Amino acid sequence: MNPHVSVITLGVPNLKRAKRFYDEQLGWPGVRSEERVEEVLAEAERAGGRIVQPPLTTDWGGYSGYFADPEGYLWEVATGATRLPFSE
Repeated sequence: MNPHVSVITLGVPNLKRAKRFYDEQLGWPGVRSEERVEEVLAEAERAGGRIVQPPLTTDWGGYSGYFADPEGYLWEVATGATRLPFSE
């Protein structure tokens, strides 16, 4: 299974700024590793986003962090489980 996002609808007060951030500055990359999570968060910050939570290992075994876009919407950047969250 290769899940992906095909459509996201956001109501924004400044469409030009939102389009510039997502299309021209961020570019919507795919995320498949912990290193890429960190890179995407850094790219979002350089593009004008704000890091809300730096990346960390989650309870479910993944790796994720959060940024806020210029309109204040929160986004999680995550990669799947890299290890089991518990052992037998």
